[in-house]
Amino acid sequence: MKTPACFAAFGKGAVALAFASNSACAKIDFGVDDGKPDPFEVQISVSSDPGQPLAGTELLSGSRVVGKTDAAGSAKVRFDGRDGEQIELTVRCPPDYESPAAPLTIPLRRLAKGSQQPRFEARCAPSLRTVVIGLRVEKGPNLPVIYLGRTVARTDASGAAVFTAKVKPAEQVEVMLSTAEKGAEQLRPQNPTLTFIAKDYDDFVVLDQSFTVEKKPVHYQAPKPSHRPTPLQTGQ
Repeated sequence: MKTPACFAAFGKGAVALAFASNSACAKIDFGVDDGKPDPFEVQISVSSDPGQPLAGTELLSGSRVVGKTDAAGSAKVRFDGRDGEQIELTVRCPPDYESPAAPLTIPLRRLAKGSQQPRFEARCAPSLRTVVIGLRVEKGPNLPVIYLGRTVARTDASGAAVFTAKVKPAEQVEVMLSTAEKGAEQLRPQNPTLTFIAKDYDDFVVLDQSFTVEKKPVHYQAPKPSHRPTPLQTGQ
């Protein structure tokens, strides 16, 4: 009996073998592959300040969240695409942090097996900074320190005071020493304002102020004339 001819068909990643059985052939597939390439995978690291990883940062492709940083400030993101394409990834920072104005541009590259995973970095700067403000005031004991319209500290007997404030980076901070209370009327200048520009990091700032004390004017009063008769002096 003569066996009918069957064909061996070869596709990408798959082999189909045809076996003769009377006048028909049965096909058996081994490891069928649909031809879809593996996704590209990258690592995104987000920090607030150098050495300070930031958790909870969302990574978006378009309007879709594709990743979120963990406690180490890291997230792995996968993309479908072709080698050589570029993907834009929006970084959405947690509350109280400023999101970057521009997205991350991720180039898709096929790397050799065993190569290190591509890594990209982003920064979410804190929207507020902590500043410790110290005052050294010459000839200004027990004066109220005014910030944002309220008393936040008072100078001690030596003229020193310290307080803490939350400020925006690049903001001009104004601190006033009030001379409105009784006993400070002769201090000059009156109600001086001290200023500085906040930095983009937590800081300690020392402000100096010197007062002079204006002496009270002394008004000379001529003695009142006496209407009594002047006694005569006689010689002995």
